[in-house]
Amino acid sequence: MSAREKFLRKIYERKLLYRSLGVFSHFVSLLCVLAYGTLLLMNLKDGRYLEILRLLIAAGIPFFAVGAARSIIKAPRPYEVFDFYKSSPRKKAFSDIRASEGSDSFPSRHAYSAFVIATLVFFACPPAGGVLWGLAALMCAARVLLGIHFIKDVLCGAAIGVCAGVLGELLFRF
Repeated sequence: MSAREKFLRKIYERKLLYRSLGVFSHFVSLLCVLAYGTLLLMNLKDGRYLEILRLLIAAGIPFFAVGAARSIIKAPRPYEVFDFYKSSPRKKAFSDIRASEGSDSFPSRHAYSAFVIATLVFFACPPAGGVLWGLAALMCAARVLLGIHFIKDVLCGAAIGVCAGVLGELLFRF
């Protein structure tokens, strides 16, 4: 058993810690969605329709590209690789996941979404964007500790998210 597998097993066996990490991950995801919605609504209120279109394109097109890449790559998740997990940390039926030919771990769509939103918010309000970046990084760590993603999954998703946010900002500024 590798050191990584031993570490993940210890976290999995500490049920309160494991559940707390899951709640935190969901909380940050919800917070990012609320921040993105707030950004859209603020622009709608001000009648800045081109800005709304920019925000939708900057986050939306890469989101579908990440989803397409995941379906092609079919990377397994840690809980599918390591045999100590008794159930899936996700809602999908665990037996269905283990029986499938592949999964959808790489790149992380949660990491992508959190970081693209944090980047877009950063351009509108740097302090709020900075806080969201920090929370997004912690959410990524939680998803790794939960056995939902490998480190490479969240790093790639985060990098794509930041790049998409920056490109979305730069392309529409020029």
